[in-house]
Amino acid sequence: MSIKKSLYYGKTRRKVDELWFEMSVINKLCSDHYTIEAEITGFPEIHNRSMTRCVEIEEREKNETNPAYPSIKKTIEAWSDFDVLVNAMAYFRQHLRAYIEAHPKIKLYEKIEGDLEALEIDDIFWTHDCVPD
Repeated sequence: MSIKKSLYYGKTRRKVDELWFEMSVINKLCSDHYTIEAEITGFPEIHNRSMTRCVEIEEREKNETNPAYPSIKKTIEAWSDFDVLVNAMAYFRQHLRAYIEAHPKIKLYEKIEGDLEALEIDDIFWTHDCVPD
């Protein structure tokens, strides 16, 4: 089972774009090695390119005439299935926070019963009080 969550972002409720966070099924490679595929779709391509590793950008530009950056993807590895899930959520939070900081007028929304309700980043990713930002 994969996990998929959608949010909306924009300057106002009238003009929003959809943002998807998706995690694949946890893959157990051996007794203490787990991986998961994390993907964020919906940010502008220029942002996705800026958050892509330089090695991958160089490879794409060498092999493709007009490389596209429709999403940000990463394979996350950890020692347990719980750790791999937590690290995937941290990956999503880090990218969302970076986008919000780069675009301070952007607001987050969630569709509830057909209406867009305003959200804060902490509403999406709850963290324990002892974990600093």
